[in-house]
Amino acid sequence: PRYFLGHLAPWHLAVVDESHTATSQRLVRALQAEKSLVVLTHARAGGATRDTTRVPIDRARAEQLVREGHVPIALVLPAGLDTSLARFDGGGRAIQLLSDPSDPIAPQVVGGLLQKVVMSAMPDLFMKSGIGQFERYAGGLTPQQKTAVDQWMPQLSARTERDSAGTPATGAGAGGD
Repeated sequence: PRYFLGHLAPWHLAVVDESHTATSQRLVRALQAEKSLVVLTHARAGGATRDTTRVPIDRARAEQLVREGHVPIALVLPAGLDTSLARFDGGGRAIQLLSDPSDPIAPQVVGGLLQKVVMSAMPDLFMKSGIGQFERYAGGLTPQQKTAVDQWMPQLSARTERDSAGTPATGAGAGGD
């Protein structure tokens, strides 16, 4: 059971990476680093059988894990994720949340944690997008502003990559063992 007033147990979620890009892998690592989450990226190939071969979780397996109650929620990172995360106008395909309808709390909590993780682990992506939107709607940057952004972006990217490095590459836990 989860305790909402005192202690909140970590939320277990399955993650499906249909994008298979550096951005999606970066997002998975950032989710795995979030202490409030237990992220499952692999499951036994044989399900409940004795087969211990582990394979990446696909959409069908994620749906099964949610349906059978092994996890309350799953995230599907769609192909085209890089475009989706980098645009403020809703372009691209959105991350999909698969959840158990009997648990109305999990999508709210995990959705909030997802926003936190994306904004804190990928500020460079949002900076690029924000500058592009600013130039599109407000006009170009001055040469001095462009120079400052060009000098700052590699530092922001390097710091963000360094901060997210060293986290586990695969999840473990309920439904994935």
